[in-house]
Amino acid sequence: MEPFIGVIVGVLALIVGGLAVWGLLRFLHARQFRERGWEFARDPGEAGVFGLNRPPFGRGLGRRVREQVTGQVDGVPFVAVWYTSDTDRRDDFAVVLPLPQSLPGLVVGTPPVLPAGARGEGLPAPAGLVAQADDPAWGSRALAAIGEPLSALARRGSAALSVDGSHLVGLGCARDADALAATVPLVAAAAAALAAPELAASGPPVPPEMSFTDRPDWTYRSRDDAMLDYVRAHRGGYDHEARDVVFRSDPELSFVALRHEWKTDREVTQRNADGSTSTRTVTDHHREDLCAFQLGFPFVDLSLNKSFDWGRERVRFESEDFNRAFSVRCADGKFASDVFHPRQLEFVQRMRPGAFEIVGDRVYVNHDGRLETVESWWEFLRGFFGRVPEFVWKNLGVRPPALMLRWEG
Repeated sequence: MEPFIGVIVGVLALIVGGLAVWGLLRFLHARQFRERGWEFARDPGEAGVFGLNRPPFGRGLGRRVREQVTGQVDGVPFVAVWYTSDTDRRDDFAVVLPLPQSLPGLVVGTPPVLPAGARGEGLPAPAGLVAQADDPAWGSRALAAIGEPLSALARRGSAALSVDGSHLVGLGCARDADALAATVPLVAAAAAALAAPELAASGPPVPPEMSFTDRPDWTYRSRDDAMLDYVRAHRGGYDHEARDVVFRSDPELSFVALRHEWKTDREVTQRNADGSTSTRTVTDHHREDLCAFQLGFPFVDLSLNKSFDWGRERVRFESEDFNRAFSVRCADGKFASDVFHPRQLEFVQRMRPGAFEIVGDRVYVNHDGRLETVESWWEFLRGFFGRVPEFVWKNLGVRPPALMLRWEG
């Protein structure tokens, strides 16, 4: 028994020692920034990257600012963030400096640091560098203007510069104070060069929060529990959280997609070695992926391929192929027949959506947590409502939504 106890004590000592070393390293890591008069924060939230919408920003879910440093170098204010997402697990700082206006997208740097999913047309670049720009003519002039600080960054090692709306982002900076102190002036010199009047140009609108490079009108929030009110969330248990929230606000067709996490407790009775019994509480963790669209116009309740929707009659159509593949239920059979006209039947058969249900001003859809699924539902529902005939809208007492006019069928 004694050797066994000795092993347990040894393991515990290793764990305690490891935690002590880990804590000391964290303390020293933070102190190097604070000794220079800079502010250092762990998990400060995502406000530091609001408005940034080009890779590595503007992609994927699971976005997180793990560390943030704010301060000044030679009078130049800066923000540096250690940012990760499920599409980019970078281990370096991104140095963010403001530009006087939103400029066309441009990224240039050494290949190891160029962000995945970088956008733009390829441009001639200095040896060892790769460049891409949304506006090649402007990008070429910008490259010439930032040539000196760009070369200095490249000489320091792997680095890249990204014009991201109204900010210039320096990528590839090591997460230590000396590297920041050396990098910020070079990024600042490039930002000053881009602010020259001869480089004035119109860039994309800057989103107010986090968005998506390919969908700038979609907003991302790492957490927003209030959004649970817009979806069919399980209400039992406790500690309800809405994670990886994606939403789009629109007068006609809005949506919210999120991951719902919550906990429940249960009592477990177990038999002990001496024959007695004891009870302990076990906490179970749950999650569900949810997505709902909100309509800005009236419609009649109906469902497609929803299990256990027995409160409404099934409506059958002239296409037996459609009837075999899909089950439409609606209390107003005439309305359903008007909506599911031959063009609509062909569209649904071609798109083959999952199950959905329209209740009041909400459309509840099946969701698997993937952005691609949200995009497919977005495209499908625009096409579905877009193919509703004009006389149906007239019978509902509304004008055909502007979004759908071109689909009038």
